[in-house]
Amino acid sequence: MKFRLLLPFLFSAFLLTIFQSEAQEIPPKKATTFENNQEIFNDFLYRRGNVYRTASGKPGPKYWQNRADYEIEVTLNDQAHTLSGKVTITYTNNSPETLDFIWLQMEQNRFTETSRGTLTTPIGGNRYSGNTYGGYLITNLDAEVEGEHSSKYLITDT
Repeated sequence: MKFRLLLPFLFSAFLLTIFQSEAQEIPPKKATTFENNQEIFNDFLYRRGNVYRTASGKPGPKYWQNRADYEIEVTLNDQAHTLSGKVTITYTNNSPETLDFIWLQMEQNRFTETSRGTLTTPIGGNRYSGNTYGGYLITNLDAEVEGEHSSKYLITDT
């Protein structure tokens, strides 16, 4: 009779031993991007800075900035609806790299018959009523770099 009382206890101890030896450690669940996205912001939160910018964002010892100075002479003829002028841009490269070219961005030359804007306008017109008179007319371009002149340029849709 004592053996019968002891049998469930021994059986439970046996099962517990088996399951305990078979149990594996489950690794902690890795956080997904949605659960913890803080790593995305590490560059902002843990800035170390460099020679160009300090960790606070202020200029460092090797910080540089290019410069452009403009001289503009313009004449407006309200009778002929023209604006003519001369622009001199003095560009100073303070970068440690040599510039192979300068890109001058002008707004699209919308008011000429061959402009991309005109060619893509619906036949029914637009807010400009299809007028294509005007636009830019560039007659001269000249670049001077360290005393040497160049009139090489490429104009695309301007």
